Amino acid sequence: MLPLTEENKHVAQLLFSSGTCPRCILRFCGVDLPAPYKHPSKELLNELQKFLEPEKPELILEAPNPPLKKIRLHEDGIDNLSEDGKEGVSVTEDESMAEKPSKLRVCNVCLGILQEFCEKGFITKVCQKVEASGFEFTS
Repeated sequence: MLPLTEENKHVAQLLFSSGTCPRCILRFCGVDLPAPYKHPSKELLNELQKFLEPEKPELILEAPNPPLKKIRLHEDGIDNLSEDGKEGVSVTEDESMAEKPSKLRVCNVCLGILQEFCEKGFITKVCQKVEASGFEFTS
């Protein structure tokens, strides 16, 4: 569970929709506990998405107004013709065509430094490369 409050929800939603990573959202919301920052990026992302989900309203059995049916404006074959009679490209709004956010985008605040590069797996790889090169360091 993320240590965010309901008053931070609007700010977190704006930051998340603009492409900010979960760690930077925690930073902007004033979370100074180190525990949430230690979780993997994917886990933080899932927790943040759960926090930002709108609460489900109570189940209402009656719909006040039924949904409107779409009116078919063009007959088949006519809507794909352009002004000169050639076939054109028709633009449709479809959920499958909507832009889906990639599973991991580069944060617009930290430029990705706090996303994958601070996780244990990456740090151990860097340590192994440094040790293999002959450099000495202490942790």
